[in-house]
Amino acid sequence: MNFPPLVRLNAHTAETAIRRLTALVRRFGRDDSPPPMEAANGGWWVLACGEPLSQTDFAAREAARDRLLKAVDRAGIMLPENVWVWDETDRTQLVLATLPTLDRAEKVAERLRGKGLIVRIRRRLD
Repeated sequence: MNFPPLVRLNAHTAETAIRRLTALVRRFGRDDSPPPMEAANGGWWVLACGEPLSQTDFAAREAARDRLLKAVDRAGIMLPENVWVWDETDRTQLVLATLPTLDRAEKVAERLRGKGLIVRIRRRLD
């Protein structure tokens, strides 16, 4: 079948679109209202962790971030935006999810570890 040039998609573009739509549908039906105690504490971040960052070599920092983004993409995770977190570990860290309870964060983290990512959970501070 011949499609006009604007309709032709490569497999990667189609897969990316499907993953984004799937993520949106999953979020739409979820009840994200946190319990009052944990809501007051800001909830929990699930972070993908990469390699150590250089404090002086900005090109190396960007390369480390790029490698983590590619690992996240290979795991099939689509993010609406890239939120990077810095802490005392000086590692590349990308927020994958913000969840209202520790229990939910642990469940999500475990699924993501199963996809081959190094994941940690941290308290989100507003």
